[in-house]
Amino acid sequence: AFYNDINNWIIWIPSPMGYWSPQNIRHVVSGGFEADVIFACTVKKVKVTVKGDYAFTKSINRGNSVRWGTAAVGKQIPFVPVHTGNVLVNLKFKNFYLTWINHSYSERFTTSTDELTARDRLNPYFMNDLYLGKKWPGRNNVISIQFKIFNLFNEQYRSVLQRPMPGRNYMLLLSYHL
Repeated sequence: AFYNDINNWIIWIPSPMGYWSPQNIRHVVSGGFEADVIFACTVKKVKVTVKGDYAFTKSINRGNSVRWGTAAVGKQIPFVPVHTGNVLVNLKFKNFYLTWINHSYSERFTTSTDELTARDRLNPYFMNDLYLGKKWPGRNNVISIQFKIFNLFNEQYRSVLQRPMPGRNYMLLLSYHL
């Protein structure tokens, strides 16, 4: 659990001109909790690891109502989701592994008034990634190859208004560790 009482919180928000500018929220109270869980076992020579985490975060504008307006005071600050969570499932067999990761984000408001219009909020989204890899351990080094698929189900989402994020994309990674 956490509780923060912060004076002079600087927040970067988009301006009407299209660029981001800093704004000072004189007083923000942020509180909530985070939880993590890990489970691991071996099933027929396959090591299974499941990790999960969840965060509940309320970051409330307690600033000056003259500057921010009475509709903004007492509301969640822009771009901070109240709920976030991740689930990771990893399967390892010998030097091969398969990893699935789910990232989940609740809606985020883009203005300080938390108005429920399409222009003023970013929809919740659930991102999925999948990794497949193999390692070749040596005496003093490790060579590995990994194929990653990001945004596995081609989710359409936005982290910032008017800026669509990439659809499904791929990465092939070859690494050498000393």
